[in-house]
Amino acid sequence: AVVSTQSGHYGREIKGVLMPFYGPQHGVTQILFSKDGNRLYCGSRMEGEIYCFDTRYNGSVLHTYHRDVQTNQRIQFDINKSESMLATGNHDGTVLLFDLSGEQSVVNQEDDGMSELRFEAHTDTVNGVSFHPYWGLLATVSGRRHFHIEDSETEENSLKIWSF
Repeated sequence: AVVSTQSGHYGREIKGVLMPFYGPQHGVTQILFSKDGNRLYCGSRMEGEIYCFDTRYNGSVLHTYHRDVQTNQRIQFDINKSESMLATGNHDGTVLLFDLSGEQSVVNQEDDGMSELRFEAHTDTVNGVSFHPYWGLLATVSGRRHFHIEDSETEENSLKIWSF
């Protein structure tokens, strides 16, 4: 099996990549298009960024959303129906909510200055988040494999639903 870190837009007619997306340095674990198809969000394992690519301009990076990922586990993200908020889990049990309403301008900086809200959701890695499609609810799940050594941290495998 071949594992590649290259993301891109591939075409049937052309053998190879039509539009490469540069950013993720590890195995890509999740991608998500915006409703209009102009933005592609991409997250990968062992990487603390979610990249937002502009699919209209050769896959340039519009925004980078920073999170804490210290595991090979897949850490999911989701975008609410109105596309105003991006949610992702963190290694420390917190959930990050990013305000997407300022995404209109192209920003290629290390720190986008995006508004974020962080809240403690679980006592273990938050590896799944999902917005309800109609109501103001966010589901989060936690848990990871622990190799138990004396006095190790507490383990939590749980599902919680949050109201906004």
